[in-house]
Parts: sequence; structure tokens; C-alpha cells
Amino acid sequence: AEMVEFLADAQKAAEKAERSGGSFSRGERRMNMKHRKYRILSILLLACLALQAVIPGAWAEAAPEGWETLAPAETAAPAAKPAKSRGRRLWDDYGYLLVTLAAVFVLFKVLLQLAYVPSGSMETTIPTKCLLVGWRLPYVVSDPVPDRGDIVTFWDEELNKVLVKRVVGLPGETLSFKNGYTYVNGEKLDESYLPTQGITTLPDSMADKTFTVPEDCMFVMGDNRTGSNDSRLLGEPYIPVEAAQARMLVAISVGSDQSWQGVRWIG
Repeated sequence: AEMVEFLADAQKAAEKAERSGGSFSRGERRMNMKHRKYRILSILLLACLALQAVIPGAWAEAAPEGWETLAPAETAAPAAKPAKSRGRRLWDDYGYLLVTLAAVFVLFKVLLQLAYVPSGSMETTIPTKCLLVGWRLPYVVSDPVPDRGDIVTFWDEELNKVLVKRVVGLPGETLSFKNGYTYVNGEKLDESYLPTQGITTLPDSMADKTFTVPEDCMFVMGDNRTGSNDSRLLGEPYIPVEAAQARMLVAISVGSDQSWQGVRWIG
């Protein structure tokens, strides 16, 4: 406030000097000198404030002892993460193994079936010592009746093992055999999938036998009609539909002595 007052007095003195022709008394000259000192101090103070605004640390470093300075706020240290439990550490290290095992179980126990064919009862559709991949899901959740021509796996109580055969007769149908061909309800069945035609026969002792498939059952045969132990020869020829496990889709044959090599769709 004092500095502002002196500046105002200096302005008045300047105006008076102009009116009097620019001459100053001795007292006025002393006052002008004092005003110049305050003016210089005010300029220095404004320069320091400007320097502080441009370089925040300059004023704090140059400030005399006892003056208040604004120190930059210290950065807060990050909060420490809580320690993981032993169970969480085990899951992070080995959880992927459990997930993998669960996925494999669902894949091959619910969705798909792998089957190995050690015999030639389905030659040449399925070579001996062939690996099969089948679609299992429908037979896990229910007991659907397979379509005619489907190749299925099923559990045979008489032989006490899993067999792979082709579905030929459906519930309620009557099958008979004549001149090497299969007849369903009196009509000749087209079996173009067989490697050789006209070789489907029965033993001489039962050459005229007919088979009527009960409800919820199926009649199955191998494609190698002269080398397959199937519904024509089994003591119980009718396979319960609920015994079916999967429908075979893909055959994988890699042996050099097999009838063919490679991967084939058989579904």
C-alpha cells in the first residue's frame, strides 16, 4: 500500500512539473528518488513472481530462510497386493491340467467315441486293425433308433464285447434272404455299399428262415457277409436299441497290409 501511495505522489509531482515548466524543488527531487527506489523494488518483485510461475522450483530454492515455500506433493506409494492363498497358487500353476482333462473327458465320453476294429467283419468298408471315430452324444442323452445303413457300435451281451456292424433291419420289419440278396418286407434291399453283391446267405440249415425285428430292436450285419458273426448267426439276433453306443463317422487306416490307407468318411 505504501508503494502504491508513493507511486501516486510521483504521478502528481510529474504533473506539477509539467505545469511549472519542468522544474522541481529540492524536496520534490528527493521524493522522486525515493519513488524510483520503490519502483525498482516493485519491478524486481514482479520479476521474481514471474520466475516462480514459469519455473516452480526456482522460487523455493532461492527463497530466504524463514520464507514459506510450496513443496511438491509426494507421490503416494502403491498399495501392496494381498498375498495369494495356497489353493490359488496351485490353481494358477496346475489349473490348466484340470481344464484339459475335463475337456478330454467330455469330448470322448459324451461327444465322441474312439473304437478299434481288430477283425475283418466290415471289410472293405472298414479295414482290419482300423481306428474309428463316432458321434456319441445322441446315444448318451437318449436311445434313438439308428437309420438303416448306419454303422454303429453296440454292446453285445452274448459275446460280452463291443461290436461294429451296419444296421439293416428296423423295428417291426421282416427280413429274408434269397439268391444272395437281402429282402425287407418282401422287397429287395439296395446294398450298394457292399464290396461284393449277391453273397448274403444263411447256413443251409436255416436257408428259409425269416427274421421279424421286435420293437426297440435292430437287425445288424457286417459288410463282409461271408466273414461276419452278426444277427444272422447270433443266438439272440435282435440287438436292443438301447445297446447302441455311437454312430461311426470316420475310419482311419494306416497299416501297409490293410485294404486301403488313409482317412475316409463312413457316416
